[in-house]
Amino acid sequence: MGSPGPVLFRQLRGTRGGRPFTMYKFRTMSVDADGILARQGIDPTSPFFKLDRDPRLTRVGRFLRRTSLDEIPQLFNVLKGDMSLVGPRPLPMDQVRHNEAALETRHENGDPGHGGEVAVRSQWPAPIPLEDSPSRGWGSTAEADPPDHRFILGTRVDAVTYASAADRIIGWARDEESRMVCVATVHTVMEGHDDPRFRAVVNGADLVTADGMPLVWGLRRLGLPEATRVYGPDLTPIVLARAEDAGVPVGFFGGTPPVLSRLADRVRARHPNLEIAYAASPPFGSLSELARAGVARDIAGSGARVLFVGLGCPNQERWMHAMRGAVPSVMLGVGAAFDFLAGEKPQAPPWMMAVGLEWLFRLASEPRRLWRRYLYHNPRFLWQFGRQVIRERS
Repeated sequence: MGSPGPVLFRQLRGTRGGRPFTMYKFRTMSVDADGILARQGIDPTSPFFKLDRDPRLTRVGRFLRRTSLDEIPQLFNVLKGDMSLVGPRPLPMDQVRHNEAALETRHENGDPGHGGEVAVRSQWPAPIPLEDSPSRGWGSTAEADPPDHRFILGTRVDAVTYASAADRIIGWARDEESRMVCVATVHTVMEGHDDPRFRAVVNGADLVTADGMPLVWGLRRLGLPEATRVYGPDLTPIVLARAEDAGVPVGFFGGTPPVLSRLADRVRARHPNLEIAYAASPPFGSLSELARAGVARDIAGSGARVLFVGLGCPNQERWMHAMRGAVPSVMLGVGAAFDFLAGEKPQAPPWMMAVGLEWLFRLASEPRRLWRRYLYHNPRFLWQFGRQVIRERS
């Protein structure tokens, strides 16, 4: 825009293996963009040139680029599955054809990306690459520094990555320690805000990850700019893969019998060398019934050293708290991960997760069950956290 020509720009782009797709943007360049480069002696087929003041941009185009508004139409590509919200920038097909060898390393680890927090994934996400580091926890038998953390409305949230969380979990499991790991959302924080006893349960956990994007943004606002999301349905397959490599038996507690059966089948198919030592779908009942001594004996006797707990918030946190010390397992409360990974319920599109709108997708999917969680808790969280920020600034 800013020169004659169409407002919407379409271009054939591609990446790994030269797979082509049509990408959409608001036009920011002159219609003679390649000619301008050629007159300056710049090879337009090279994907690696960079111009500090790109002469191809129009005056309006510079504003659109500076504010990233030119990329809004690319959300259509994300919804279609052509691109992800992270990953290497997709290149024009002529650049791909001229630079296939150079692009092999650029695109070997992912699909073309838009730039954001979350990659396009199926209902069972691909494992996220982790650093090569020994598995170790922090505590009495596995020494490491505790992670940085902040208190959001009184609830502790740790700033960890998928790698560091998995390291701690597997380290504790190898030492047969009884540990409790929470993946916290706005729902978790607001339950704690309303019930100090529940807040104490979560704050007493050995690890509390930021499962929801609002908590990631909260950590960043409170002085931890490197904070990232550690989402339960993504953390689960990562820990499963690490447990398989380490020879650590795992177990599952929660979900309905059909969901648990499908989940176990999928886990066995993806991790043939992983031992599923325990799987139980408890009947709906009181917390005291779920935490009876017989359950602890069954889990301890199974040999499961990582126990995924899918009872939903706040039941799973209370159950893990009641069972800590009674079972020699790292209990990992992952909420709806059982349903997502078993294919029972759909996950929100990645772009909605990246901008913190996963709650809206889930509300539309299950309005009768989730309306109170989101329509009651979310506005109050925004108000209360805003007040916290103002208090801490003053």
